Amino acid sequence: METALETVISLLDELVCKYELHSFGDAEYSWLGEDELSIMVINPNADRNMEIDFQNEISLFFAEWHDHFPLDETEEMCTVITGIVRNEICSRAHFHGSEQQWGGSGLSCKDIPRLSDFQYIPTIDEEIAEYTKAWGGMEEVNEVRFKFWNPKFDKTVVIEKRS
Repeated sequence: METALETVISLLDELVCKYELHSFGDAEYSWLGEDELSIMVINPNADRNMEIDFQNEISLFFAEWHDHFPLDETEEMCTVITGIVRNEICSRAHFHGSEQQWGGSGLSCKDIPRLSDFQYIPTIDEEIAEYTKAWGGMEEVNEVRFKFWNPKFDKTVVIEKRS
């Protein structure tokens, strides 16, 4: 049976991703414990890499979004990694007010909603409609940023107060 690390490395090789493996003792990764690892997946399109940390759980970071997955349940995480690298899934982050303060993040997908055992991933259009409904009556300007692996698909939506 493959370990979580072996599963992720196999997936990254299959997706033809370049990556760096970091461990305890690497200067920039001083927060890693002795048996902990981090994979930096190099984005060839932008300075927007993906980081996968293996500690007592797996933490996946991309753009302003991150999530945690159990070490023994990698299927959902692999689906998310594949979706991000194939530009089917993006990071979604909400910012509000004149200072553009971070208000939360999640995942969205380009076209067809993704259903999984763990979560429903809404489309960008569904998210825009939800944010407009929730935040369109507020006094402050709200911004939703959708960031893909390839930035040519990025989208920023400004939701201003309805008159």
